[in-house]
Amino acid sequence: MSHAATSKVVINASYGGFHLSNACIQRMTEIFNAERSEAPVTAEEVDYAFTRGYYSSGDADLYAVPIPDIEEYAEASTIVRIHPVLLQVIDELGDKACSGPCCHLRVLDVPTPLVKAVTITEYDGAESISYDLAPLLKKMIPNTPWDLKHTEATDLLARIRQLALQV
Repeated sequence: MSHAATSKVVINASYGGFHLSNACIQRMTEIFNAERSEAPVTAEEVDYAFTRGYYSSGDADLYAVPIPDIEEYAEASTIVRIHPVLLQVIDELGDKACSGPCCHLRVLDVPTPLVKAVTITEYDGAESISYDLAPLLKKMIPNTPWDLKHTEATDLLARIRQLALQV
């Protein structure tokens, strides 16, 4: 039996809010500046971009790897949480070293077909994910409202996959 491909999403698993450590911000700044031909970005710009949801601000994309289908994501702010540079630095330094004050970063695996449906909800700074499948399913099945949790979505995908194999 094959397993579905997964993608990674970063959340804060403790109360206090999503914050990156200075070491994480500095390493991300180094990576971004190594990839740029224009003026370098500052650590403050990287911190602002990743702790305040850069893409939700509507500003031009200055230092991120371009994501051309941004409008297909359930939440624009989710994009910074799947950003390849953030994931690379967490992989290099570890989630504990990348966690800012009162924060415990956690990298979750989500089914790749659902990564664009991820919504991050927060209660007193602690975050969890759910899936807003409506945008994805509207393309497949018009006029169908969906709001499924992780296990329900995974089960649904398994059933859809089984049905597809029977066709």
